Amino acid sequence: MNQIKYKTKTREFKSYMKKTKTAILKIGEKKYKVKQEEYVYFDNEMKDYPLRPEWYLTKTQMRNLLKAYPEKWLLKVKSRFDGMVDCVMPVEDEFSFVDSEILESISDDIRCYSYRTHYNTETGVFNLWSCVGAYEFKFDGELQFL
Repeated sequence: MNQIKYKTKTREFKSYMKKTKTAILKIGEKKYKVKQEEYVYFDNEMKDYPLRPEWYLTKTQMRNLLKAYPEKWLLKVKSRFDGMVDCVMPVEDEFSFVDSEILESISDDIRCYSYRTHYNTETGVFNLWSCVGAYEFKFDGELQFL
């Protein structure tokens, strides 16, 4: 993968410093801001940490991505909530193209539950996870950092 261009914004607080790195991810014709946050506590040694492969998206950004290109997403279900045992159970699944109704259901779940979303540059996978399940999405199309 090519070099990722990003901007860094730093805010200093009493006992720590917060660095927010922002990059632009282009998927198809749409562009999205993705972020990484790093906290440096002043009682620790100051280091320049390497760029992590995970770039975080907001819930709204992920919902918009799923709705913008419904035919280009591959889905792998990692876990699902099982009410019979009242916990999340792992699911053995492979990547496959997803039906638009299932995609709409997942999009609604993202809005209702506290899903976290990130894109991993090493694997090319969008990870979504919460207390009710976990999914991996791959985009079958043009995806690049600007």
